Amino acid sequence: MATRVIVDTNIVISLEEHAVVDETAARLLALLQTNDVHVLIHPASVEDILNDKDEERKAIKLSKLKKYTELNSPPKLDTALFAAKDVHIGGNNDVIDCTILSALLKDAVHFLITEDRRLHRKARKLGLGERTLTVEQGLSYFGAAFANQPIRLPNLDSVELHQIRDELPEKFFDSLRNDYPEFDEWFVRCCKEGRSAWVAHDDGGNLGAIGIYKEESNPQVTPTHKLSGRVLKLCTLKVEGNVRGQKIGELLLKAAFRHSTKNNFEKIYVTAKDKHHELIELLREFGFESIGINDNQDQVLVKNQPLTPPSSPLSPVEYHIKFAPHFKAGPTIKKFLVPIQPEYHELLFPDASDRQLKFSFVGPLPGNAIKLAYLCRAKTKSIRPGDVLVFYRSHDLQQCTTLGIVESVGWLDDADIILERVLKRTVYTRNEIEEICHKGCLVILFRLQSHFINPITLSTLKTLDVIGPVQSIRKLTDEQFRRMAKLGEFEGSILAD
Repeated sequence: MATRVIVDTNIVISLEEHAVVDETAARLLALLQTNDVHVLIHPASVEDILNDKDEERKAIKLSKLKKYTELNSPPKLDTALFAAKDVHIGGNNDVIDCTILSALLKDAVHFLITEDRRLHRKARKLGLGERTLTVEQGLSYFGAAFANQPIRLPNLDSVELHQIRDELPEKFFDSLRNDYPEFDEWFVRCCKEGRSAWVAHDDGGNLGAIGIYKEESNPQVTPTHKLSGRVLKLCTLKVEGNVRGQKIGELLLKAAFRHSTKNNFEKIYVTAKDKHHELIELLREFGFESIGINDNQDQVLVKNQPLTPPSSPLSPVEYHIKFAPHFKAGPTIKKFLVPIQPEYHELLFPDASDRQLKFSFVGPLPGNAIKLAYLCRAKTKSIRPGDVLVFYRSHDLQQCTTLGIVESVGWLDDADIILERVLKRTVYTRNEIEEICHKGCLVILFRLQSHFINPITLSTLKTLDVIGPVQSIRKLTDEQFRRMAKLGEFEGSILAD
């Protein structure tokens, strides 16, 4: 069975017309075709072109599509399913969008590649965000999946803002200047004030992402809303197209969350214009909530970072998203010891040994992320969403290093379906997935919780009555986990009720 991908006709047409997206889209389509991925276009997109009243333009567009295969017998639009997910279907454009998304929803294909932000927003509402990719994301993720070696990407450096003062005239900052005409003057003031930032550069040394931050105390963030206590403001968050699709946005948030925890900030907030849909969706995915509009007509989004774990009726997964680094781990929540080989540990957790949180490392694509995936042949059926994973690095270090919170779990034996689930999170190539799932495998999607401040060695595990080599997933008792939490120095993050 081959992986099947719908590519938005706008991408195909612009490619044939040698437009700006030509190079990236061409590389993506070449990658897909080289690896026997079935590239399809949706009949609804073709129908949209047929409605064009400009006959000459219509004929030209249709001629560009002749070399591409249409999806055969596409699923029909079920408006009730979309209404249940609060996806509005209004005019003809909405009908076409939702008809295309029906192919994903009804599993007629594995992925959709589109630059249409409307489609991405609708896909996220439908729970199809993991399977809806931009061109850059498609190139990054499929590039990693089909590579013989993991693709290594630029990660973050922590810098004093004045260290990148000479890069201020670069094109990277143009969009910020367009949104905020006094941006350059503000940036220079920030340099003089000694502010810091996290930055990423691409392979050519060009600035690809930045997160500028500062400390505030009891700030008035909207005309009617004041945040209490010490607050971390993310003044600027920007990821350029040249590194987009490489999880740099998640890495910036990872840096912010750790900096906030280490320095006892009680809240983090960001302001964003409504047009920055992608940023707003990313923030919401990791626990930020909109609390209103400020004087500049920007949305204000806040992430609570309470100093101690608050009581809450939320499910364990929802609790972790809202209050991380705190998480639920009471007696009713199961905990599992999960062995992971060193090479995969390096790929998933390249920062596990970064005790000082400097972020001056270069790692692989998945290691930038907070949302990750783990595959193995373990037969266990007892793992559930919200359970706690304790990752044990086997062979060389033989240490427990990292905590994860389970989002979903399933036993699968189809490599294409597995790739569909884990493409945005995986450390495994397509060939490795085929090898692992030959007789079926356990697919665990999880969120990175934290790394142990004090890793727990195999000899220490023995004192906790964890007997024998850690070769497969095993359940930990609540008492064993409590003692591990104390030794690993993360017990202050646990809501145990």
